[in-house]
Amino acid sequence: MSGRLAAGAQDTAQEISISTSFAANLPDRQVVEADMLTPPPPLTITTRQSTTPTHVTGTPALEALQEDSQDDRAASIEEAAVASAASPEVQTVSKATDIPGTDHQRMAVQSELSRDIATASMTVPGARLTIAYNRRFITEDEDFSTDVIRHPRTASGWDLISVVQCANSADFRFDLAYHRRPLKEVFRRHIPCYLAGHIFFQPASDNCVLRNQGGAEFYLVYLDASSTCAQESVDSMHCHVLRPGMWRISTRGEKPHEDEYHSLVEFLIQPRKFSTSIAGQFTGTKRRKLSETTTLARRHQHMPILIQELEDGQSARIRGMQDDAADYEVQRIKHIASTPSACVFSCRRSKTVAIMAVKVIHYDVEPIDQFDKRAAAHLASLVAGWKRELSFLERVKHDHIVSLMAHDGRLLALFLEHLPPSLDRGRTSKLDASSVRAVLRDISSALLYLEENGIVHHDIKPHNIAHSPTRGAVLLDFGQAAAVTASGIYGGTLAFLPPELPTHGTRGCAGDMWALGLTMLYVLGKMSMPFLRLDMRIRDLYRRIPPPQFGMLQENIASHRRVLNLNDEIERLVFRMLDPDVKARATARSIVSALDKTLLTV
Repeated sequence: MSGRLAAGAQDTAQEISISTSFAANLPDRQVVEADMLTPPPPLTITTRQSTTPTHVTGTPALEALQEDSQDDRAASIEEAAVASAASPEVQTVSKATDIPGTDHQRMAVQSELSRDIATASMTVPGARLTIAYNRRFITEDEDFSTDVIRHPRTASGWDLISVVQCANSADFRFDLAYHRRPLKEVFRRHIPCYLAGHIFFQPASDNCVLRNQGGAEFYLVYLDASSTCAQESVDSMHCHVLRPGMWRISTRGEKPHEDEYHSLVEFLIQPRKFSTSIAGQFTGTKRRKLSETTTLARRHQHMPILIQELEDGQSARIRGMQDDAADYEVQRIKHIASTPSACVFSCRRSKTVAIMAVKVIHYDVEPIDQFDKRAAAHLASLVAGWKRELSFLERVKHDHIVSLMAHDGRLLALFLEHLPPSLDRGRTSKLDASSVRAVLRDISSALLYLEENGIVHHDIKPHNIAHSPTRGAVLLDFGQAAAVTASGIYGGTLAFLPPELPTHGTRGCAGDMWALGLTMLYVLGKMSMPFLRLDMRIRDLYRRIPPPQFGMLQENIASHRRVLNLNDEIERLVFRMLDPDVKARATARSIVSALDKTLLTV
């Protein structure tokens, strides 16, 4: 189990994998056997490659446990696990035989586990999650993240971890492999299954969002004393809003055992463990000061305070559980830009001298706190996008790509290098010849660097390129970036999509060059800002017959391309960048090479 940021660009979730990372530390072992001292059913935890259960139940050795005394139960079940593992018969414990004893005793075991989880969470003041799961034969040298803390095993055989939400944490993912009873009892081989849960933290609420990342539905129950403890199904890739408290994830048996629910994971969600206090001077007579009791860590769920709500000159202090070196202050200077999902403003951050730009994800907290599943899914996608952009910015180091200065996953904030204004100067724009050349050379070199590192930007346009004569041109906004090898469908800006997208279903580095060529038409003053409004999403253009508006835009671009002066070096390069034939289109390497050769001959 690890809390590290995934190294690959495609998967940037903080992943705590019960099934893979633990087992990776065990030499020549593909299967990790679960402890039987659990609520139903005992789990078989395997690596993703394994399909062989090592934990076999339902044998006479296990059934004999019904006669054991309460004091000897733990030892007897342990012995039964060893005996049953060697048995050729494979069955899953049914609800009637999952935990020996009466219904009252079974409920007592569950209550004991909840108490163990709550007790463990109190030993870690900063814990946001405490999770109980089931494993066995694990070495003591697991590679834990600094924000994942392991507790001693409970008396009932569960293992516990606590997750601390620090500045690196915007979410938490757990994975668990297990086996289910075959549909027909005549088949002896159990069915390998996979539980994958993704918990997203909210910056402005104690409620969290859980997404089912696995391929099958699971069942969720809230274990609060006032709850009805009703099982609620969560389909694959669907979301559910979780309030603070104790929760359990279960799987349901197949026919004829569909009335059975087998516990897989139990976890406690705690309120946020950080606070944001705001106090500052407003213009005129308008003034506001928020006391310590009205902070993000306060108990009031519907009074969110977000740093994007700061006004010019106002400051916010972000603090953890206790004052330490990680606490900091942010003072807003001036608004830069905003979209429906993000706000960007210049700021000063304590302990740093330079002015920064902070990009903060914006979302509507109220629908989520009213348990709107669509709003919850939207937050999950925003967090995924934030983490994707963070992962790329952490990787790239180039003079003409924006620099990441700091980040805070609790606030979904990226602190970036403060840049000059973008090239987006309105409907029309025309730069001087030296600036045009600098933009083409600088951004082509940035795209060549990205290509060499296997990255596609996917959203090249004037608004995402900053420029000044002293700083040069700088590429920014990696919210749509992806690995070259990624097979997913990514967003961008409709008017800057390459013509091959509907027929080939791909964009890649050639698509970035097309978009840069279109940007160059704009800065040359040859074409007004491209614009395209469609009543469809970008994903709907992949391998589809494009609507007439898309074809009309391509014809308009082609007409502007035809009148470019091929005797002018820059216009000739732009002509090549806008070739509708992907194979003939200029590459970033060819543009950089051509401009460098010209520079040497001057």
